[in-house]
Amino acid sequence: MSQDKRNGKPGYKTFVDFISHPHLGGKCLLFLIDGTYGSRDVNGAPYPKWQKEPFCNDWACSIIASQDPLAADAVGMDMIIGEWPEFGSLNYCDEYLREAATIPNAPSGTVYMADGQLLTEPLGLMEHWNNSKDRHYEAIDLVYRKVD
Repeated sequence: MSQDKRNGKPGYKTFVDFISHPHLGGKCLLFLIDGTYGSRDVNGAPYPKWQKEPFCNDWACSIIASQDPLAADAVGMDMIIGEWPEFGSLNYCDEYLREAATIPNAPSGTVYMADGQLLTEPLGLMEHWNNSKDRHYEAIDLVYRKVD
């Protein structure tokens, strides 16, 4: 059984420790996600091309950049979930973001510390867009630019 999941309830997430670590997340000025060939499958060559707007049967060819690690991951997850909603397990891939965004009141009840100090504030912003068509966020400023 994973240490991150006990009895189907929210639990401690190691990624929260990575994000809050002073020499990992604490030294990062810009978080980048390379979505050049985002793929439905983990193994093998990237496949298939993305069908939904704005990609329209092409590769995602996207770079997500943010000073907020949680916001960057949330947008990346929304893009993948929006493209392949049939993968039900994707619905739970954001649990570490929910933990990190709700510190000091994480859903699991975990008390997170960084470098021996109690974390008393959220590590960033986490939200999902309103739907995969509008791609609207209340707090995350998403700017999409097609580069030709």
